[in-house]
Amino acid sequence: MFGTGAEHIDAVEIDPVILGIGRQYRPEHPYSSPRVTVYADDARSFLRKATKKYDLIGFGFLDSSSLLSSFFSLRVDNYVYTVESFQDAKKLLADKGALVLAFATSRSFATDRLYATLSSAFGTPPAAYFMGFWIKSVV
Repeated sequence: MFGTGAEHIDAVEIDPVILGIGRQYRPEHPYSSPRVTVYADDARSFLRKATKKYDLIGFGFLDSSSLLSSFFSLRVDNYVYTVESFQDAKKLLADKGALVLAFATSRSFATDRLYATLSSAFGTPPAAYFMGFWIKSVV
């Protein structure tokens, strides 16, 4: 989870099996905390339906190499990491809230695409991003 100082955390996981594995095997047992509400839902759907403001919205690692189906080439990250999805998240941020995104790729075109998508959704480039072994600040 994001930290022990949080008053409340809404955790969203699309896959009930992964959620069950987390409940059973995570040594910290974060899902049993009364400060955590777990939603088994699609991230984009959750962002569209949510109404409360968040100090921090974190997009965790996705399996960016996985396809949504073997019948076409749409990858999971192309569905979740979109301008619309980031705009929905932006609407839910408190005045001084922040969005944090964890993404791993060795392909620079995917990193460039994600950077451009975030820039478009927020109307400004990300404050900082980590690429390879270097942190580039764009503040």
